[in-house]
Amino acid sequence: MSRSENLFQSVISYWARTSVLSRLGLGAVVMICFGLSGLTPDYIFGFEVVWPLMGLVAAAGWGRSGLAFGPLLLLVVFGFAQDISQAPWGSHGLANLLTFGFSALVFQTFDADRNPLLKLGLPMLCLTSGVLILWLTASMASGQLARLTSLLAPYLSSLLCLYLML
Repeated sequence: MSRSENLFQSVISYWARTSVLSRLGLGAVVMICFGLSGLTPDYIFGFEVVWPLMGLVAAAGWGRSGLAFGPLLLLVVFGFAQDISQAPWGSHGLANLLTFGFSALVFQTFDADRNPLLKLGLPMLCLTSGVLILWLTASMASGQLARLTSLLAPYLSSLLCLYLML
């Protein structure tokens, strides 16, 4: 075994022994850092920057892990912070909570640890449902169907971020 594999295995074993509160705290720090960076300008040095929808990523991940009611307040607060600059008031918070609930339901219903297809497909399904909720709230707020293509790039970056954190 190489040194990097030993380091990786020790990090995994340490993470398995940490408390739920520590995991929630680290997830909140990551969500806040990415989320605050997502509130920066869309163009940096002439290039468009696409930030992931970290509230939905956190909701799908925390719902999967079964952390119960601990992250709900964080998801609502972070959703309202996203609403300040991007969407109608409450839409991100609602999408975060519904995605969290859907993720908890799906991962308690199916045994995703034994089936690799479910392990990869269910997080994508949960994230997709959150993006569709955002689209529906944007459509209802504008009184017409919103463009779904405007959510495609943030959805793909969120999906990449979610799979990197699995």
